[in-house]
Amino acid sequence: TTHDGYEIPAGHYLIETSYFRHRDPSIYTSGESFDPERFGPERSEGKGCPFSLNTFGAGTHPCLGQHFAIMQMKAILSTLLDRFEFSLPERDATAIRDGEIFVVGAWRPNRTPLVSYRRKS
Repeated sequence: TTHDGYEIPAGHYLIETSYFRHRDPSIYTSGESFDPERFGPERSEGKGCPFSLNTFGAGTHPCLGQHFAIMQMKAILSTLLDRFEFSLPERDATAIRDGEIFVVGAWRPNRTPLVSYRRKS
């Protein structure tokens, strides 16, 4: 079989990764950037491609744990919202960790943190 100029020999498997699909410029503009607005009704990027956002797999054999994972995410988020106060840091904020306030974004060392949080008293 030939697809897009590539010869695929009989008996070979094709493996696709969502990492590359989620960054495909034919589906998403600026796929490398964090932009939740791309899924809003005004833009609806990826709506023309049925498997454009494929977090838990798709097709005949999707992830069996999808519903459990989503339920777990909701439980964890509700626990965090119950126990912590969240706020958006100043635009020029730097990552701080002084034992009382933690700033999410340490994995982005050269960028502004996305959100800061403090344990509720």
